[in-house]
Amino acid sequence: TSGEVAVVAWSPDGSMLASVDGVSNKVHVWSEAAGGDWQLVTTLRSGTSGEVAVVAWSPDGSMLATGCGRPTSSVELWSVADAWR
Repeated sequence: TSGEVAVVAWSPDGSMLASVDGVSNKVHVWSEAAGGDWQLVTTLRSGTSGEVAVVAWSPDGSMLATGCGRPTSSVELWSVADAWR
């Protein structure tokens, strides 16, 4: 992926990283692979026109939340298990 990283959040166990591309507004989820490299697991596309300003994991790591600001305010919840399918 390319672009400007706007926001990042580590999963509670540290095995995954969510990053928001500030240009495309997509949420990329990364997982640590063998040898310490990181691989892109999935890309989530927000269903709103707002700018993704916040990303956070649930305490158990099963959900990922994105919060959008301008021009609309909204929160989207993503099931980690469903997003990987």
